[in-house]
Amino acid sequence: ANCDVILSGIQNDEIVPLDVRAIEEWTGEKPAPNESNQREGHIPGAVQLDPYQIDQYMDNVLPRAEIAEKVVVYCSGGKCEDSIYACRELLASGVSYEAIYLFEGGWKEWVGAKMPVTEGGEE
Repeated sequence: ANCDVILSGIQNDEIVPLDVRAIEEWTGEKPAPNESNQREGHIPGAVQLDPYQIDQYMDNVLPRAEIAEKVVVYCSGGKCEDSIYACRELLASGVSYEAIYLFEGGWKEWVGAKMPVTEGGEE
């Protein structure tokens, strides 16, 4: 999926973005490591899921993921295994394989394309 398709899907309530970066990156309190030029925050409408504390987040994530047409999972971008792990956990929790999409470019691509950003703890 590319940025324009994701944004359109969010605006049409077809896509739930799932941010698997650290909570400090999602809120914008701390930029992504080794990325001094990145904006802070997350994709609008994104639900945060810390893959290292997955049990604390699944109660919030699963109801949204189960009813979404598409769940777009992303992290910082590039070679990030956290997104793959989160996709596996969604599958293991009963989310349809057809509904799960991995946004490989992640946050880096989103910001690079100058797409809208939400800062702070709101989705």
